[in-house]
Amino acid sequence: MSTSLARRVYELLIRLYPPAFRREFANDMLLIFDALVEDRGTLTAASRTSLDLVVTVPRYRLETVMTDSRSTQVLTTAIAGLLVLGFLSPMAGLLWLGPLFVLAGLGLMIANRTRLAHAIRTPDSSARRRRLRLSALSAAVFAIAVVGYGIVIWDETASSLGLLLPSAFGTAALICSAWFLVAGLLTPRNTTAVAAGR
Repeated sequence: MSTSLARRVYELLIRLYPPAFRREFANDMLLIFDALVEDRGTLTAASRTSLDLVVTVPRYRLETVMTDSRSTQVLTTAIAGLLVLGFLSPMAGLLWLGPLFVLAGLGLMIANRTRLAHAIRTPDSSARRRRLRLSALSAAVFAIAVVGYGIVIWDETASSLGLLLPSAFGTAALICSAWFLVAGLLTPRNTTAVAAGR
């Protein structure tokens, strides 16, 4: 592989790093690559930088994704998912799994209560509106599921799956509606609301 081709390939591979990292370090990385080519040759430079890319790109990408707000979103989704699974498991005939999922969700919630409370109490008007809208949407899905369940009950030819689906969607929607309502109501609109609450 020629030196200019190796450098162009390396420039392209640097694009795998997050944008903020590239802005700060891309030029230095290219200078180090050029110095390594001069000192050790193209093949050695390509193999060393390839190994470095394989090790560091996933790490920097993960760091970018797992910011505090993103990790709190993932944590909240995991807790809500475990609670929903816990309440839906008995409907699917898995009676012993339901309490395990609920306990796991509550355990995660208790273990991370400070992080969750801080995320909820961070002043953000748009987050408050979004959470309250999601609560209303979930409540609407719950109402539709209740109506669907009522229709299925009066149908003499209804299957057990026909009863299970509205029950499952209704339970999940009810949990999500309550979750987003509490989170929305606890989210301050602005910094003065936080100061007043202290």
